Amino acid sequence: MITNKDNHPSLISLEMAHNMYDLGLENHKVSNCPESGEHNNKFIKQLGYTEEEILNMYKKKIIFKN
Repeated sequence: MITNKDNHPSLISLEMAHNMYDLGLENHKVSNCPESGEHNNKFIKQLGYTEEEILNMYKKKIIFKN
């Protein structure tokens, strides 16, 4: 439940839509979603970085994994 609707008009709209149309948001289970940083290496390699450069990014805390 939204406690401070005055500061979040978009949340009011979302709650109204949920109540009017029974969007069933509570019934959706999210599974198989990627962990934070799970695809870092894949995409950073596509940008042309080497394994050594990527490891250095982790060491310097430029990128993170969950």
